[in-house]
Amino acid sequence: MNRSEIFDEMQSILDDLSGIIHLPDGRKESLLGNQTLLLITAIPYLAASAAPRRDALTHMMTYLLSILPGTKEYYLHGETDDVHIMHRLKLISTISSGNEAIANAGVVLIARNMLEDYHRDRQEDMQQGKYNPLVSGKWDYETLAGELEEAFAPYQDLFRPILDPDTYIQSFWED
Repeated sequence: MNRSEIFDEMQSILDDLSGIIHLPDGRKESLLGNQTLLLITAIPYLAASAAPRRDALTHMMTYLLSILPGTKEYYLHGETDDVHIMHRLKLISTISSGNEAIANAGVVLIARNMLEDYHRDRQEDMQQGKYNPLVSGKWDYETLAGELEEAFAPYQDLFRPILDPDTYIQSFWED
């Protein structure tokens, strides 16, 4: 699938989800520009899942719960998540079937974006007393960035028609 087809699928699933969860005014429209949501939608399709729409909807719902008021606090990073950067992403890392390596590569790219967000927010998080594994010293930015980039490198060309990985990792978790 190309970017346009993935976008259409994302929009269709968001339409379905809007009927069961309350999205504040204008939120659905802003979500249509969210690169993480686009990537989450694309992963099951790129990985040739037998049930890509179901997998995409399940992962989108988890992501939405992690960013929406009322449920966001359940998904904030805590010390128990320090085990590994992929720990918090377990809920969006499975597919019904298909190529697990491709699915994992997509989640690795999301992890790389998340790491960049932690790196960018270090000063603000320190000032606000918000837990950040880079500030606490539990994670080393350079080491993790290198590991994630190495793990994703073989799959860059597969994901590039959907989004530019280099631009994506610099985007905000909640566009």
